[in-house]
Amino acid sequence: VLLTVEYVDLGFLRLVQDDSNPDFVKDLIDLYYMDAGSKIESLRGLLGHDEVDFQQMDQIVHQFKGSSSSFGAKAMADICVRLREGCHQQDVVGCRQICSELTVEFDRLKATLNKFGELERQIKNS
Repeated sequence: VLLTVEYVDLGFLRLVQDDSNPDFVKDLIDLYYMDAGSKIESLRGLLGHDEVDFQQMDQIVHQFKGSSSSFGAKAMADICVRLREGCHQQDVVGCRQICSELTVEFDRLKATLNKFGELERQIKNS
């Protein structure tokens, strides 16, 4: 079964699946969810202040971009690039908009990964 989506490289997930650890990809996805969720909350918190700490925001976004890229979540990484540009320009309004886009994309990514996980379970059980 081949599932192709423009915003996540599901082939990457199939490549890293290890037969000796059948839950590896599930665990990897769960870790990414937790990490991404906490980073999004941190970014929202920083953007909720009158004085935004763009340096701290940039550090979080840089890490988020790296984890998204290494995970195969290209659209998330692309949004992070734009968000970093907004941090460098100290554009509060722009960063808030991009952070909203990041949240929407994260929800799409989760839905896609959940479908992928379900297909993997069906393949294993057949």
